[in-house]
Amino acid sequence: MTAAAPTTAAAPTTAAAPTTAAARRSFALEIASELTADAATVLAHAGMLAGVNQELRPLVRMTAPRSFRGRSLFEAPVGAPLFRSWLLLGGVVPVDFDHLAFESLDPASGFVESSTMLTMATWRHERRVTARTPGGTRVVDRLTFVPRVPGTGGLLARVVERVFRHRHARLRALFGESTPTSSCE
Repeated sequence: MTAAAPTTAAAPTTAAAPTTAAARRSFALEIASELTADAATVLAHAGMLAGVNQELRPLVRMTAPRSFRGRSLFEAPVGAPLFRSWLLLGGVVPVDFDHLAFESLDPASGFVESSTMLTMATWRHERRVTARTPGGTRVVDRLTFVPRVPGTGGLLARVVERVFRHRHARLRALFGESTPTSSCE
């Protein structure tokens, strides 16, 4: 039986006045997967940088200062940059960095990361984990970004979509894929 791909919806959006980074062309993407693991297990995984790197492997690895390794992201302060995380292609070659910052953290449902990156003037990653009956979980990643360099959005949108499709494939491999059920009434 072949595993179904996560559901995706990608759409660029255009802002009215391109005078500031926030007003430049923004891109949005949503990817969702149904998993067989319970929400608490999935959230514990998502809350650790080791779990994030497990999802990203072998494409990319994110770095963290020694003082943060082994700590839950859900313990991080909200509203201020946490640290600069290098994104290493293949786990080795630096290709970008993320000034990691959280807008909100909820160990019961997920997080909203609101950061800047070398390639992105704005980067927003919302991950929501919702318990399903009986015992499964739905994971939804909503991504919105504004490229720092005009004209690079299409390429960056394809890269971001590829990376997050990979992450969801890794989630399904780690936690099992739930087949959505339907009912007729």
